[in-house]
Amino acid sequence: MKLLLTSASLLGYLSLSTPAVAGTSADFLLHLCDSDDERSLFACSAYISGATEMFVVYQRDAGLSGAGGYCPPHTLGSDEVEKIWREELSAMPAILKSDAALTLFLSLAGAYPCPEAPER
Repeated sequence: MKLLLTSASLLGYLSLSTPAVAGTSADFLLHLCDSDDERSLFACSAYISGATEMFVVYQRDAGLSGAGGYCPPHTLGSDEVEKIWREELSAMPAILKSDAALTLFLSLAGAYPCPEAPER
């Protein structure tokens, strides 16, 4: 449930702070990532890198780090993020029409969940 709330908050934040990012669908980003054009491939990598960094900053600033969040390794690169994201898209092709940043976040939150906080 916390992941769902975090995701909804993230999507709202994206739509207010970065309209160009929030308007990109997963299928459009996939089209860029599958292109033979160097500029499209750069745009794919830049989008993924920027979105990944934004998730970390957003969670920190919103105080949402912890259980249900996204806790990536420090060495996570855009190629690995793209691979994880593509696996999620393959498993759930219905999300291709969804917001690309949200699908990236959900795939990464599933792959790198934050550990549960100990009970007090």
